Amino acid sequence: MKGLDKLKTAGTNLQVSNDKIEEKKHVYSDKKSVVLAVTLPVSMITYLKELVIHKIESDYSYSEGSAVREGIKLLQEASPYVKQRPDDVPVPTKKGRKSTANKDIIKKNTSFLISEADQNFIYNFIYHKQKGGGVFIKEELFSLLIEHLENKYKLK
Repeated sequence: MKGLDKLKTAGTNLQVSNDKIEEKKHVYSDKKSVVLAVTLPVSMITYLKELVIHKIESDYSYSEGSAVREGIKLLQEASPYVKQRPDDVPVPTKKGRKSTANKDIIKKNTSFLISEADQNFIYNFIYHKQKGGGVFIKEELFSLLIEHLENKYKLK
């Protein structure tokens, strides 16, 4: 939707009740799992596998998904400025958007189970980074996420 078309839906996120205007609030579950699909350099995937091997000695149920969820929590703690994106931006990532990184880097498709709330944070974080026309993709988000995990665990 562009221009005047947006006027047709203006105010749809508001409800009128008892002469009060209340904004609808989205509720994102910490319990409901969703799949986060991403294409990452093999080096990032390898780091997550190494972290799992390191952590599995003390927590047998630790998985790559656990590592990603932990990285998201670390990123949330380091990014308290990230706010909810506008309702007219449901998903700020576009399928097919490619990285401008070195084409010699081998990448693989992978996916992780994360909570609906974590997925919402990821989309809010990407939206925040893209504001003003910037380019920020999931791969860059994972780079930051892994950097936070590396700082916490110092495996190397």
